[in-house]
Amino acid sequence: TLPTELWRLTMLQFLNLGINLLTGTVPTESGRLTKLENLYLVNNQLTGTVPAEIGRLTKLTHLWLHDNQLTGKLPTELWRLTMLQALYLSNNQLIGTLPTELWRLSMLQALDLSYNQLTGSIPTELGRLTLLTGLGLSNNQLTGTLPTELWLLPWLIMLDVDYNIGLCGQLPVGTEDTTKGTSLGDACSGSPGSSVNSAFIGAVLGGVVAMLFAAV
Repeated sequence: TLPTELWRLTMLQFLNLGINLLTGTVPTESGRLTKLENLYLVNNQLTGTVPAEIGRLTKLTHLWLHDNQLTGKLPTELWRLTMLQALYLSNNQLIGTLPTELWRLSMLQALDLSYNQLTGSIPTELGRLTLLTGLGLSNNQLTGTLPTELWLLPWLIMLDVDYNIGLCGQLPVGTEDTTKGTSLGDACSGSPGSSVNSAFIGAVLGGVVAMLFAAV
């Protein structure tokens, strides 16, 4: 487990404990490291929820917690991290809906929440993250219409929303070749003959083909 003594290092700015065999939870004491800018706890066996105390780390620019066994919903305190540029929480067991408050992370450039158990729709407010370059939401249980606001993100070069049953929408003009003319609107209405169940979007955004989002 993460040693309790670790949280006494209140001047710490960079912490990388990734790719180990750490177990237990992310302690609430982690909120004491208020000078922390980078937190990497990836590829461990951490369980429990993302602690609300993470919201005290207002200097964080990179938060990497992917490839663990974290559960529960995203804490609302995350929206206090207004300096955050990268948020990686993929390959966990997170539940709940995508919060509309995500737009408050206005500095965000990379967001990966793929391979969880998230439900509901993709909020249109994601279109307000104008610095976003990569968005990974694949392999969840998202439904509803793919927001057209995503096509207006000026720097987006990677988009992965495949394997979300029921996710649908209309691709923008110029992407017909990547989907062989299939309209995602069929999946919304349940029209006969629709071949879209898990919607993989291969869209051309700003002249760059959106590729599978991979957190390295």
